[in-house]
Amino acid sequence: MNPQLTQRISLATALSAALLALLALALWGPEAGIAAILAGALAAANWGAIHWVCRRVAEGRFRRNGLMVALAFKSGLLMLVCWLAIRRFGVDFNGFTLGMGALVLGVLAGPALTPPVAEIAEES
Repeated sequence: MNPQLTQRISLATALSAALLALLALALWGPEAGIAAILAGALAAANWGAIHWVCRRVAEGRFRRNGLMVALAFKSGLLMLVCWLAIRRFGVDFNGFTLGMGALVLGVLAGPALTPPVAEIAEES
């Protein structure tokens, strides 16, 4: 795994979450802004869980079956938290949905912020 890439994806996810929260605030008001902040934090935690599982696989600590179980558990937990936030706690749907997009934007923007591996090796 490229640690610089995963670090940049984490940073891009956090920055995307902040920008999307501001957008939700501007579009739909404070309730949506707070919901987007919560969802952005959840998106960042989701990326952290994905990174943790993938790092364990790269280190040989998980077998393929373990990977599938860990990712299925993570996905199920994510769905449960989203459902609880929206249905049980009444978090603003629009803001929450927009905030969850932080993970997608982070994964897309992170590689663009990371120099190619050859440039990283030359700096070392």
